[in-house]
Amino acid sequence: MVTLPVSVLRIGSWTRFAHTHTNQKEWDLVCYGSPVERELIWRVQAQGHHFRIQVSFDNIQQLRLSQQIQLETGEFVGQLEVESKLPLTFSMWRFGQDQQWVRCGDFTEDRQASMVCTHVLQGNHELFKQALLDLIALAPELATKIRVMPVVMDLQAPPLDLGRDFTVSPSATPEPSFMMPGFSGFVPQPMYNGNYGMINPQQLATTTTKENS
Repeated sequence: MVTLPVSVLRIGSWTRFAHTHTNQKEWDLVCYGSPVERELIWRVQAQGHHFRIQVSFDNIQQLRLSQQIQLETGEFVGQLEVESKLPLTFSMWRFGQDQQWVRCGDFTEDRQASMVCTHVLQGNHELFKQALLDLIALAPELATKIRVMPVVMDLQAPPLDLGRDFTVSPSATPEPSFMMPGFSGFVPQPMYNGNYGMINPQQLATTTTKENS
């Protein structure tokens, strides 16, 4: 298992944080790659129950690493965008009810994970690079799907949007399901259209430099 250093996960407007300011466990977020199961997994906890979003390596179209502004703090952070084909797999482990992970429907707000193709993970940029190197070592097939944008050191942060609303469901426990959630056929435009060319593990390991104007 390769842990991804994630502090924020966004799928559309649905947003989860690694922890709250009061360190309440029900807001916990853990993201990692499993070379054994060949999946990227986002795991959250709410009201004592555990939920997972599973992204198969085969469905991953691109992994894009860049440096962006975190909306909540106005600080520069690493941003890993995971672009995947749909549908995804969802599962849950209900406290006091389940003895193992049980397949379920999309538990994100308005089922956005069943419509939005790009998931945005934010955290430490350098730790993201190291995690991708570790993941490539165990799952070499992902190397051709990774794109890295050079770090720009002289960017100016925009004013912090303090009025932005974030949805942080699951607000209700979904029902178990042994079938894949229905796919509406809606395919939104990608959130990012950058073209960085092919990447190799050596490029991930190099020291980032200031982008030429």
